[in-house]
Amino acid sequence: MIYADAIAKYKSVKLLTGTDEHGLKVYRSAKHQPLQQYCDSISNQFQQLANSFIKYDQFVRTTDPQHILKVQKNWNLLQNNGFIIKDTYKGYYCQVEESFVNHKTDQYLEEDNYFFKVDKDFLETCIKNAPSRYQNELKQLIINSICISRPKQRYYWGIEVPNDNNQLIYVWLDALLGYLQEEQHHYMHVIGKDIVRFHALYWPSFLKGINNQSTTELIVHNHWIRNNMKMSKSLGNVIDPFQLLKQYNQNQIRLYFLTQGPQNMDVSFEESKLEKCWNTYIDQFNNILFRLFRPKIISPNLLLLQQHLLDDQLLQTKQSFLELHKNTKAFLDKNQFQEGYLELQKIFVLINTLIDKNQPWKMQEQFKKEQFLSFICILISMTQQILDIYVQTPNIITPQFKEFPQNNNVQVTVDLEQDLRLKRFIIN
Repeated sequence: MIYADAIAKYKSVKLLTGTDEHGLKVYRSAKHQPLQQYCDSISNQFQQLANSFIKYDQFVRTTDPQHILKVQKNWNLLQNNGFIIKDTYKGYYCQVEESFVNHKTDQYLEEDNYFFKVDKDFLETCIKNAPSRYQNELKQLIINSICISRPKQRYYWGIEVPNDNNQLIYVWLDALLGYLQEEQHHYMHVIGKDIVRFHALYWPSFLKGINNQSTTELIVHNHWIRNNMKMSKSLGNVIDPFQLLKQYNQNQIRLYFLTQGPQNMDVSFEESKLEKCWNTYIDQFNNILFRLFRPKIISPNLLLLQQHLLDDQLLQTKQSFLELHKNTKAFLDKNQFQEGYLELQKIFVLINTLIDKNQPWKMQEQFKKEQFLSFICILISMTQQILDIYVQTPNIITPQFKEFPQNNNVQVTVDLEQDLRLKRFIIN
């Protein structure tokens, strides 16, 4: 959720999330509870979690009536376009994955189901569009057809196949259609590494089947682990995010997740690293704010930067800053938030070094001091525009600068009323 929210915030796109609520696993987990009541309680927890950490445009539940109608409408489209046939399946079934598999399991089935006909040449194209590190794995998964229904007598909980109340629609057709919007779009799917095949092969195949020309970019992340093992309730090593929120705030968690999370490899979740990450942020960036924005150092009134009068030191700093700023954005353009933050940390060092070298609190000449402080404020503001993707920073500088201004005379005001103190963690 946090990774997707950061991408949506940086690229100014809509964010959709939600809960997939059908399938045999859900049916069994509900035990003796009414199924819809059970789904409501679990979905509410996920929505509460989303509300705690991100800003989304749409929260889709696959048990919503409008979603069910959308799935059945697109089933009919696939059928009318000649992509659905009925046939008999014989083979092994994996209950954990809720799918038929090529390897032996404890459940062998022979049953009549509906199948989606696959275009193998099209799948080859889909694989080329997938992240390179998953392409060899996906090549092993090319098949002639996808089983897209299950008998109601075995599956129990799902959306009925139109005109066949003995069959329920396969959860991965049901769930993927939750992403589908009315208009054609460029989609970015932020997913875990364990479900790549469904988004890389199934989703584009279904889009092709309904004549939807939308394009899709897959952004695949790895997993948090604990003590070098996959998180599991049976092992007792699961992190409860609601309990985490009682100990840390959203800024602290978000910064740790985006700068040290499992974007490219499995990462062990460690609270000590979260605390160290936050302390480093305070030492590097918040230290800049705390040092500068004091009445004895900077005036809350109008500051004026006259760029044609910048000295060589500030001009050279400007060039170095703009290069680092450009590098940061280049990484974020590729959704590489860890690498982007490393560039931001170089900017923190650059600004801190400039302040140490010039010591504005000792400057006697008012014009020189005003030039220096207004220049620094622009650097800080430009840094904040990117840093706010990682952690919410105080809005001190007006106006907010996304780029270095082109005009010669630039006016800046600052707000000195905000409390800039942040609490450090004591790490043994």
